[in-house]
Amino acid sequence: MALLLAGNAFAQNVKVQDCKKIISPTKRLACFDNQQKSAEEEKIRKAAEEDQKRKADEEQKKKAEFVSAARACLSAIRKLEARVSVGISYRDYYAPLADTKFEVESFVRGGSGAYNKEFTEHVSKALSHYQMAGSVWGLKFAGRSINSDMAITPEVLSMYPQAASYTRMIGRFQVIEYDKILSVIWTEAGKENSEAEKALAISAN
Repeated sequence: MALLLAGNAFAQNVKVQDCKKIISPTKRLACFDNQQKSAEEEKIRKAAEEDQKRKADEEQKKKAEFVSAARACLSAIRKLEARVSVGISYRDYYAPLADTKFEVESFVRGGSGAYNKEFTEHVSKALSHYQMAGSVWGLKFAGRSINSDMAITPEVLSMYPQAASYTRMIGRFQVIEYDKILSVIWTEAGKENSEAEKALAISAN
């Protein structure tokens, strides 16, 4: 390699030497013009390589920042999912939910979410499901007595069509057991968690 570079340098020197020795002014000028053109082309090529390397380094940095922030965000959501799966009381639900909300919103506001919009969309949807579960669960204890059934609205059914199979009619109201609708909502949150994990794995590789 060193010999090749030395050979190229020597060849360039010979070209310069040859240009000076050319007797014809027109040909001598053309020789210098060609050398100048080659030097400019080489300069442009090196600048393009440096710019490409700079962009690659910036991309790698953004990727690393995203992966680090996304892992922390997903970890918070998975912890909430684990708490729900082993059983959690209504009273104990809101503290981990608040922690998860903080992590997800911090991730989004931090700007890392823009690197992988698919991941960001999934974790945001998962958080929405967990928040919906909290709102629905709160209705169970809203009255003087603990309610076992919830009057389900068309809006909720449109969001969670899977819940339709668990509903029944009481008078003119379509109702569903709170445990059933919460299970449906948390299942949807878990699906979003899994999709987010897949999106993160693709970005990390």
